[in-house]
Amino acid sequence: GYHTFKNGKIIIIGQSKVKANVILKIAQELGIDKNRFELYLDYDSVGKFRFQKIQWQPHYSLVMVGPMPHSVTGKGNYSSMISALESEEGYPPIVRLGENDLKISKSNLRSTLEQMIKSNIIKADTI
Repeated sequence: GYHTFKNGKIIIIGQSKVKANVILKIAQELGIDKNRFELYLDYDSVGKFRFQKIQWQPHYSLVMVGPMPHSVTGKGNYSSMISALESEEGYPPIVRLGENDLKISKSNLRSTLEQMIKSNIIKADTI
């Protein structure tokens, strides 16, 4: 099967009130190099993001998603881009951020990254 590099790029995509510098600080505290992150934290950048560029690209380790428009380029016949990413082959693991609704928060970012390290989906760069 298709596998991604555990030390590859991590995409965080979706509308966020958490600023990029705060996200990168959380990553640093968990031992993950900030240069591994690609952040798309507003509706404009999410709507323009070409998700197909990460399909079958093993140097992308993880995609963490928050709130995003339903109508984005490349969703095909799926109800949302998140459904397309979760259903199609060749994408890195997709993790929805938030409990009942999609939401990017400091606590769910930290806990999700911790869980991904613990589950060996991604690796920290330092111990």
